[in-house]
Amino acid sequence: MSARAASSAQILSLLTAPGFFRPAQPGPWLPAPGEYHAELRSGPFSADTHCNDAGNRVSLGGDWEERSLLNTVELGWKQRLSFVLSAPVMSMARLDAFGSRTSLNRLQDFLGGTRAP
Repeated sequence: MSARAASSAQILSLLTAPGFFRPAQPGPWLPAPGEYHAELRSGPFSADTHCNDAGNRVSLGGDWEERSLLNTVELGWKQRLSFVLSAPVMSMARLDAFGSRTSLNRLQDFLGGTRAP
């Protein structure tokens, strides 16, 4: 096959290929009745400086630490309906230059509800 015929065939196939394929349609995924989906996320954060209003880096005079944990469970309830439960927990601590520590552990915004497509 000559180079001209090969390039013509390639151009023709590129022009007609989009007509053969459908784009993917996004949609919600729900677990079937009796099935469940569980997800556990966590994340650490630590800093000893911050940016002030002028945009300059300034020392905090100690360390700031945060740890977060998010647990989400989705239970398939009916054919087109599921029950969702989410409980985030966060722990924050400040350790200053003198060694004193202030910490705060708390349950964040609790989420409970249903989801349908």
